[in-house]
Amino acid sequence: MGADALTATAFAHRPWIRQTEIRTDAANHRSAAIPPRLGYRLDGEVGREIAAPGESGRGQVWIMDRNPFEAPPGP
Repeated sequence: MGADALTATAFAHRPWIRQTEIRTDAANHRSAAIPPRLGYRLDGEVGREIAAPGESGRGQVWIMDRNPFEAPPGP
């Protein structure tokens, strides 16, 4: 899965990153199921332009703070 690898890489190699974010369309239930499995929490919904058939125009914003990921010990 790509989202978990990107999250881990961001936190492991960029110590200044304190939070990561995933955005999904509220109508895309399969995509919206991924962030909570990775430990993200739903921060809220925002309006968004409908760019493809089947989109709702409601974007979900999922966030994860650096914890539980911690930067690896430095050299």
